[in-house]
Amino acid sequence: MDYRKAIKIQKIICDNFFFNRQNVPVSAGDFDDDIEPAELILEIFSEVIAVNVIKLSNVDFAIELLSRNNDLYLTPILEYFHLKKGEIISSLSEEPIIEQVKKRPLVMGCSIGPLYEGWRGTLGCFVKDIDKGGVYILSNHHVLYSETGYKDNFIVQPATFDGGKNEDAIGLYRRSLAPDKSTVNDFDAAIAGPLSEEYSQIIPGFNITADEFTNATIDMKVYKIGIRTGKTFGIITSLTSALKVNNSNGDTLDYQNQLTINGTQEDFTTPQNFSLPGDSGSVILDYNTNKIVGLLFSGNGGFYSFANNIEPLLHNLRVSLK
Repeated sequence: MDYRKAIKIQKIICDNFFFNRQNVPVSAGDFDDDIEPAELILEIFSEVIAVNVIKLSNVDFAIELLSRNNDLYLTPILEYFHLKKGEIISSLSEEPIIEQVKKRPLVMGCSIGPLYEGWRGTLGCFVKDIDKGGVYILSNHHVLYSETGYKDNFIVQPATFDGGKNEDAIGLYRRSLAPDKSTVNDFDAAIAGPLSEEYSQIIPGFNITADEFTNATIDMKVYKIGIRTGKTFGIITSLTSALKVNNSNGDTLDYQNQLTINGTQEDFTTPQNFSLPGDSGSVILDYNTNKIVGLLFSGNGGFYSFANNIEPLLHNLRVSLK
């Protein structure tokens, strides 16, 4: 099917089945001369964690259902949308640990976290506050925000998990684009600062600064640098993914308009994990230009990872890369 049709079907799937926020009555249509109950098609989507539009060729696209079950029952969905086999497909959702130390000057890809919490994430990059000035770090809301109630949410590098202490504080949690369980979200992002330490915008391993962004495209070759898996590579396979993410409180958060990255080795052919827990907050960079295209916030523990689009994120967070 063409791209426009695929996007249209993805939206209907999300509204009526995947998110189903209005408890819309659904029917799988005529199947073996019987009407499939709504419960069946909703039960199928209970196994789905992401709905992607992927490119099959220059003119053909398909709907990909990323699930915990590699044997999803797709027939009712195909019949409901009058699609052919192969136009909706199912893919299965599936450790290296890098020692984290104190980094001064601060660099992208290092360990960060709230002083009074035990988790850790990755410093994505450095940004400037458009309204008030000052340099801040960019990462995820779920990495930088603390729910402990401390008035002063100090961010330390390295994270407390990696031995960070009071004297390792680099700034305060400032503001975020926080996901909300009552709606469908586009972002999981936050900034902390203004920085009290020196920093370097040079991408580790390169003699180039991470101070520009570009829009992602399907089939774009990308890489990221995270604290858990280091530098990994992948290909962007979807620009408008919808997915469900379970947070640490047990809530299910819905997301739309996300980038999907299919992890590979540096040959961009052989499958390989792109991210693991701890890599959250890494920026996604175009392999050819080293420009930032997204902010990693989730993965399925296997080859697939998900990122916010960087341009609308920067705009809504009121920050810039320069």
